[in-house]
Amino acid sequence: MPHCIKEPINNPNYLLEQTINHKHVWTLQQNVQPAQKQTKERTLTFLHQNTDRISNKIECLNTLLFELKPDFVILTEHGQKIESLQNTRLIGYILTAEYCRKHHQKGGAATFAKESLNHHVDIIDTYNCSTELVCEIAIAKITLGRSHLFLVGVYRTNGNLEASLEILAEALESIPTNQPVLIMGDINIDSLTKKNEILTSHNIHCLDLPPTRITPTSRTSIDCVCTNLEPEKIHVEVINTAISDHTGQLCTIQWNKHIPPPPATERRK
Repeated sequence: MPHCIKEPINNPNYLLEQTINHKHVWTLQQNVQPAQKQTKERTLTFLHQNTDRISNKIECLNTLLFELKPDFVILTEHGQKIESLQNTRLIGYILTAEYCRKHHQKGGAATFAKESLNHHVDIIDTYNCSTELVCEIAIAKITLGRSHLFLVGVYRTNGNLEASLEILAEALESIPTNQPVLIMGDINIDSLTKKNEILTSHNIHCLDLPPTRITPTSRTSIDCVCTNLEPEKIHVEVINTAISDHTGQLCTIQWNKHIPPPPATERRK
């Protein structure tokens, strides 16, 4: 009997009919298509809070985290030295990146991740570009699938605006071009303009926020959420946390993570 191939229309598999050693044999053949990249959307939440020294506010902060359950936490003006910050216990969270002052009080920036996400985070060293009393930055690289997101926590004191922006620019230069970036922190600039050259050069825009610091004499929007993600992928809520005279900012993003394609399966013969 001659070889005969029958392939049903629109069927990825077909039966191969052949004669082997005078026996009539049918074998199932798989029509392998090139592996396609898959994209899966995931929701991630980020909470930024200026703590104005965290040492006596751990219990309040843990209560807040239990209620909100953010995936990542950014704390600015934590006021801890490195040893104390490493021993700071936020229930269910791991310290992932930090900047701590060595020669002055207060200040600093730190990022924390849920324990279940800790293995998805790498630290970007920012001690060489940060400067005490000017601009203090902590950066965490988050990896899900084959996609990365760079989380930048920033604390800027009053004054030295140009020097602060230069430090921020240097930190952003350490991030690969066109990678997703989320900046959250206390920049001490009321309503940072969206036209800022340093941010726009990285296609980063700042979201409009209501006043984030409210005192008896002033209402200013000096905390920031800036990103190069599409506006429809990000949502921010301002929350009165009573932890300091700053509100908290709870940011939710829809992040497309690329999933590695499965290996191609060779045709069985």
